[in-house]
Amino acid sequence: VSPQILDVLLKIPGLRSMTEAVVRVTFFDQFVGGDTVQDMLPVLQSLRSTNKGAICVYSVEENPN
Repeated sequence: VSPQILDVLLKIPGLRSMTEAVVRVTFFDQFVGGDTVQDMLPVLQSLRSTNKGAICVYSVEENPN
């Protein structure tokens, strides 16, 4: 149901930026280390200190609207 809810909220004028902000400080920050490799360095260093690694992948999203 979440994708449908997000789709509706992102189409409502005035709610788009608020929705994006909430997603960024909740879901995004939990699962994504950063927007750039520089942003991810502290996360990578923390993982390295506990003998863990990470995979950096290139992701492109398109909004056809």
